[in-house]
Amino acid sequence: MRMASFLTAAVLAALAPFLDGERPVAPRAAFAGWPTTFEGAPLTPKPLSPRESRFLDGFPGHVARFSSSGREVILRWTDEPTRRLHPSRECLSAVGYTIVPRPAQASDGKVDWQVFDARRGEETLRVRESVVDANGIHWPDVSDWYWNATLGKSRGPWLAITVASRP
Repeated sequence: MRMASFLTAAVLAALAPFLDGERPVAPRAAFAGWPTTFEGAPLTPKPLSPRESRFLDGFPGHVARFSSSGREVILRWTDEPTRRLHPSRECLSAVGYTIVPRPAQASDGKVDWQVFDARRGEETLRVRESVVDANGIHWPDVSDWYWNATLGKSRGPWLAITVASRP
């Protein structure tokens, strides 16, 4: 009985933010295109693989892959909160990589990037990821970004940035 009461309370607490009436719908943002540089280095477009293109079918936004100073940079742009924007660690894990958490990367006293190593066989990638909103606020955790965006605490459009390099 205690468990049922707890679960009922948890579900009601989770739904409470959505029960406060209708929220105004923000106008759709126009996609302005991709940047030409990242962290001071030029971005060179690379094609998405057929597998990536199939996976991204129905993504509410734009996705592109680039090379930049020996790194691979994946940019995902959306103007709406979406669960289709997955953490890259989940995607890498799904294709056979073992994920090893690393210390977060911070600047100006705040955490800007989630960092992890992705290992498969002899290959190791150092990956960092962050979602940035229209005000320049970073979310190193995709789930944190999603809930802030869904509850109207962040203004879009949003850019998810994933950077992979050899450690």
